[in-house]
Amino acid sequence: MIENLVIIRINQVWSSDITYFEFNGRFYYITFILDNYSRYIIGHSISTRLTTEQTTLPALKMALKTRNHTIPNELIFHSDGGGQYYDKNFLALTKQYYFKNSMCEFAYQNGKAERINGVIKNNYLVHRNMKTYEDLVKEVDRSVTL
Repeated sequence: MIENLVIIRINQVWSSDITYFEFNGRFYYITFILDNYSRYIIGHSISTRLTTEQTTLPALKMALKTRNHTIPNELIFHSDGGGQYYDKNFLALTKQYYFKNSMCEFAYQNGKAERINGVIKNNYLVHRNMKTYEDLVKEVDRSVTL
């Protein structure tokens, strides 16, 4: 839905992706939601499991709260084809706000979300001294607000 779309305002298109971060021999999952116009991260979550309830749903709820639950109808929510974005609870929430769900086939079609994953992981998190899950949560929060 966003191919060749001219983005002219905030809350026109949000992009999202889930990435992983490994430390201490364990994988953790980080979900970001980005406003494509402002390029601000408006929602994120960090989790120990790759479930919708721990990844996309909390990130989307944070994004809605960030925007004071005032979202124009027809916002396009763009993501990859991950199962968390097809989940019935996730789709019910996007339907409640009249989002148009857009999913891509290839990673390059979700470039803004892919790029923010790389920036946060490779420019920030890899340089931080984290020992626990709580440290990771703190450092992702810190990276998002920089």
